[in-house]
Amino acid sequence: MENGSLLQFVNTMPVGFAKLKLILDDQGQRCDAEFVFINQKIEHTFDISSKNIVGKTLTQLINSDHIKTATWAKTGLESLKAPRNIPYHHHDLESNRDYKLIVSRAEEGYVNTLIIDFTDEILLERESQKLANSMKNFYAFFNSIYDMLFILDEQGNIIHANKTVFDRLGYTEAELYGNTVLKVHPENRRDEALANVIEMLQGTREYCPVPLVAKDGSTIAVETRVKNGEWDGKPVLFGVCKDISELKASEEKFSKAFHNSGALMAITRLSDAVFLDVNPAFCDNLGYSPEEIIGNTSDNLHLFKDPNLREKLIESLKLTHSLRNVEATMLTKNGSTITGLFNADLIYLENELCFMTSMIDISERVLKEDKFKTYNKQLEGIVSVKVKEVAEAQLATITALSNITESRDTDTGSHVERLKEGCRIIAENLSTHTEYKEIITHDFISRIQYASVVHDIGKVGIRDSILLKPGKLTFEEFEEIKQHPVIGANVLKLVHKTYPGNAYIEMGIEIAESHHEKWDGTGYPYHLSGDKIPLSAQILAICDVYDALRSKRPYKEPLNHQDSLKELLLGKGKHFNPIIVDTFMLCENEFEQVYIKLLETNI
Repeated sequence: MENGSLLQFVNTMPVGFAKLKLILDDQGQRCDAEFVFINQKIEHTFDISSKNIVGKTLTQLINSDHIKTATWAKTGLESLKAPRNIPYHHHDLESNRDYKLIVSRAEEGYVNTLIIDFTDEILLERESQKLANSMKNFYAFFNSIYDMLFILDEQGNIIHANKTVFDRLGYTEAELYGNTVLKVHPENRRDEALANVIEMLQGTREYCPVPLVAKDGSTIAVETRVKNGEWDGKPVLFGVCKDISELKASEEKFSKAFHNSGALMAITRLSDAVFLDVNPAFCDNLGYSPEEIIGNTSDNLHLFKDPNLREKLIESLKLTHSLRNVEATMLTKNGSTITGLFNADLIYLENELCFMTSMIDISERVLKEDKFKTYNKQLEGIVSVKVKEVAEAQLATITALSNITESRDTDTGSHVERLKEGCRIIAENLSTHTEYKEIITHDFISRIQYASVVHDIGKVGIRDSILLKPGKLTFEEFEEIKQHPVIGANVLKLVHKTYPGNAYIEMGIEIAESHHEKWDGTGYPYHLSGDKIPLSAQILAICDVYDALRSKRPYKEPLNHQDSLKELLLGKGKHFNPIIVDTFMLCENEFEQVYIKLLETNI
């Protein structure tokens, strides 16, 4: 580019310009190009010098270390091979700008390339699209709102409204737009509506209660609120009309229910406790006229028998917002009393916080309850005596059965006393465990204490020669001994038929039948395992074994306390329930003290 004027013009162009010499492949197709000239705009855009570009091909630049140049060269090569004169888009990541590459033919064997920055055009297009989408979303939202929305100019003329307005009022846009908003209000209340709007704009009123009129003449109860705003750059008023037809109907129903209720009902302002309304039942039962009550307070009328109760109720109501079934005694005008169940709820009435109360007269019921309490107290005394007699009879039965066992074995008496205490200790400590706290009650502890005494009652069916044998038993003799749980359970079941309500006998059957079962199922007589073994029998089993370990027998010497504990631990999860073993270890000191105490007293 030798012409000085042309060179100056090209270098001052606001777009990039490059001239390239085409390189063709064997088929005569463009495959590369060599830079002949680039203007200053390209130098600034690529941050490169002309001397580093001119004379080099696009392919060479693609493979260069200058990443920005390589990226542009790659786009240039793609645009060179693209259809002629079609703009090629390039987005520069480093500058976050967008460019068009336009390749045009120059003299034979050369092409000119223009690089045009059109980022601002894209941004403008994007913003325009965003604005269009926002407006579309706004109108979709505007027209989906159930409330009726109006936009008014400063003269009060309707310039816009949502779909709900036309659906509810039956007008067309042509019939409403440009007309005063008073058109949709009753003629006889338009002055009132205008005055209310002015007061709302001045901040002295919250809403306008004047209804709207549909095209067919029907009215719709609404609450209208207005706010100043701007629309299309001009000051406007935004109006929101909420349909309160259902609310009005609900208020009418409430009013009928309030005044027709048989309960004593009142509405009281919370701030000063002044009565705002009362129903006929309130007046009739307390003996006052509505005029004597409305505008007055319960303190002035001395309605509460307890003067402090009203203040307590109000303070509680402020905290909980409601009260339920509070018993209160009221004084009537003539001085008589009414006892009732008092209920209250906080409510808003014309933007004032109030509370609505209702009281059901239960005076007759209270009188009957007092008589019933007196009778019930007398009955409880009689029942208590009978229960004690039954319990004593049940204990007498179980004690008599225990004596049968003692008659066969002189050591049995002291043994069963130690078991009674042992079972009590285990049951009391086990009752706090999460798995058993619902099962082991006070009654359970009492029953296991006394039911434990008949655990070996089945031994009455074993021959003395075996039962009292000082030496080791033969296999056959031991097999006979193993029958005593079954014999004992059968004996107790026969007794239970005669005394079916005896709780001690019921647990005694469990213990007698299962106290030789083992946790792992290797016990006798039925090889029960785990929790299939009754809990009462599980507890007695560990107490029975501990006592046997501590006791002297013709065939063995007694173990001390610590050695006995070691033996019990060896049986954990095998002979005994692991939880019961752990419980035993927690209270093992109690066991040792009980054993020593009963030994000292020769029991």
